[in-house]
Amino acid sequence: MDKRAVFLEFQNFYEAIHPAQEKNATVYAWFSHIPHPFLNVVMHLSCDDVSGTVDALIQKNIMRNPMTFWVHPENHADGLVDVLKNRNFSLLVTCPAMTWAIKSVSSCEADIRPANKEILYEIVSTVYQHDEAVKKECPKLLDELGCENYIFYVDGKPMSTASLFVHGSVGEIFNDATLPEWGVASREMMQFLMHRACELNLERLIVLSYPEAEELYSHLGFETLFNVEIYSR
Repeated sequence: MDKRAVFLEFQNFYEAIHPAQEKNATVYAWFSHIPHPFLNVVMHLSCDDVSGTVDALIQKNIMRNPMTFWVHPENHADGLVDVLKNRNFSLLVTCPAMTWAIKSVSSCEADIRPANKEILYEIVSTVYQHDEAVKKECPKLLDELGCENYIFYVDGKPMSTASLFVHGSVGEIFNDATLPEWGVASREMMQFLMHRACELNLERLIVLSYPEAEELYSHLGFETLFNVEIYSR
């Protein structure tokens, strides 16, 4: 699976919630009413007039929510980082885009159950430090997605969550969140989702991982195809 194919699958995830405000060879820009930088994104930018295009996209964020520009190899916008810095954007995080060619794996014996959504969103909100506005509105938005949601329990207590979104033969992992007292990420949950992908006869799993989980995903067989530098303001 090449870089562009993985990148387009990230777009498909957002499209499953609602169509992008702008989607063409130059720009992929997707905005929501929720004040969270990952829910108001410019995922792709390829143009000559970088300054003018960036300014126009900022204006499209009509609710003036926190927003992000993704900087990655599929962009073709010379000087984009400098343009963003001049408009008070700063590097929020660098996330590895990772993929796994699905093969047969053993089932996981851990206590992983279909998610109670209230518990799932509580864990996700705690781990990613959502404020009250995001905590209230995000579940409504994500309920639009047709996906599988799971919670990993230890001694009857919920410790980790993850969701699997399927588009064609590709599955995307998101909502991967583990409560701090249990560590950085859950190997058991990822092994469960890898086995689940086999059951669904998928061909690939992809994930835009947070940096702390990259080592775990690598040990499980995921390959980092490229990094996404996410600039926010």
